[in-house]
Amino acid sequence: MDDTRPVIPTKPFAFAWWASKGNRIWAWGAILAVTVGSALSLGGHYIIKELTNAAAEVDVASADSVDRLWFWAIAYPALVFISQMTWRGSGFCGMRWVTTTSATIHEELFRYLTHHS
Repeated sequence: MDDTRPVIPTKPFAFAWWASKGNRIWAWGAILAVTVGSALSLGGHYIIKELTNAAAEVDVASADSVDRLWFWAIAYPALVFISQMTWRGSGFCGMRWVTTTSATIHEELFRYLTHHS
């Protein structure tokens, strides 16, 4: 058993950052996935606008207008699917980050306590 005591930060944010030392890739993955998921969710409003405009301007005689309508009609479910997968990815990364950081906290605090008389 090693006799070195870990230096544990006393400030909450510094402690959380210290405890996440080996798991920061999961933290950054979760933050990035939430950012991308939020941006994609906002893009849905634009696609609905374009879909509505394409439907209003459809001319059965013109193949271009029907193609434009089909493009936006397919783009919306595709965006929703990608957005939902991004949100699920954020949940997976966040779960990995929180559980491994929690285990690190328990191990380090137990190690700290065992070095006291």
